[in-house]
Amino acid sequence: MLEEPDRDRGQGRNGMSVNADSMMWGAKFLKAMPKGLPEPEVEFDPDGETVVEWWSLGHGTFSISFSASGVMQYAGLFGVVDHPHGNVKFDGKTIPAEILDYIRRAGTDV
Repeated sequence: MLEEPDRDRGQGRNGMSVNADSMMWGAKFLKAMPKGLPEPEVEFDPDGETVVEWWSLGHGTFSISFSASGVMQYAGLFGVVDHPHGNVKFDGKTIPAEILDYIRRAGTDV
């Protein structure tokens, strides 16, 4: 799940600076995820944003990066021609249905 950054150094894994507001939005997103969805890998981008990612062999990948203001920038790769991407403001409570669908697609290991 979400790793707390080292408060003394303001750094997360690999010595990267972590944006606390981005991490807060990532944590709210994880709490809002409905039960039964696959759990994501959680990483921190070099720019300090929190990123959640799902993938499975043969099904695809999907990732969401959280800005400090709660904007989710998402991108997926599902086959040769299906590459959804975009930005959407997260309200901290409700994950858009389209995003949930992409998570299910990427996280299915059948």
